[in-house]
Amino acid sequence: MPVQTVASLRRVRRQIDRRRRSADRIIAAMRQGAALHCSFENKGLAWWLSDGARVPGEVARLVVISADITSVGDSLFKNTVAQTYRFNRSK
Repeated sequence: MPVQTVASLRRVRRQIDRRRRSADRIIAAMRQGAALHCSFENKGLAWWLSDGARVPGEVARLVVISADITSVGDSLFKNTVAQTYRFNRSK
């Protein structure tokens, strides 16, 4: 395992912070009524909001594990990734 330098640690932390800020923006959009959609394409999973904005996979994973986000339950097969997620307003 390579030795981590201060610069490499800062770079990793900036990437993590950027993903968290993106996830916060997407959750804020979902709070306003947007839905997060997932589909299977040639290159793998593709994520986007209902307004058409693309969402990177790493950010979508952060959004999906949020306690405020729930699956609509529209997965094609049992125990697979759901295709639509919404903000849970019942809290």
